Amino acid sequence: MRKIIFAAVACLGLIIVPTTAVFAVSDYSSLVRANCQALQSSLDSLQRHDVVARINRGRAYQDILDQMQALNTRLRNNSIDAAAFDAQSTRLSSRVDDFRTTYTRYDDLMTGLRQINCNDKPDDFVAMLAQVRTARVEVGGTVTIIEGALADYRQLVTSLQLAQPKTGGAQ
Repeated sequence: MRKIIFAAVACLGLIIVPTTAVFAVSDYSSLVRANCQALQSSLDSLQRHDVVARINRGRAYQDILDQMQALNTRLRNNSIDAAAFDAQSTRLSSRVDDFRTTYTRYDDLMTGLRQINCNDKPDDFVAMLAQVRTARVEVGGTVTIIEGALADYRQLVTSLQLAQPKTGGAQ
């Protein structure tokens, strides 16, 4: 059990720590070769969890886009200027497409990494691991951009609510 935990920590260390820091590539190669089976197992688990997270996030983004579109349509139907809402929805849609593209690239690289025999080609494994790490950071960057676009849309909704006259209720 301790060996599995050590291997998982080592795998995470390889993913988190840049290849140029702390260890030279040859040190990574030795570490990779020594823990190859555990690394492959950890990567398999990571990829399975990432796929579930991507599917759930993608569905949530699509639900949000659908709700935005419905609100935008309602605004136009009620003769309220929806141009800013439409522009923000289009921006978000584009960013969601970016998320899908960067995630697909990351997943393809992760699949390629998992196909490398880390016992036979630890240097290739380390090099591909660096590419996977970079692609994972890019996916995270697209998520951050999407969060910003959602915050901007939320601000538009708040501004609209504040601009609308209060109705109903006793005075």
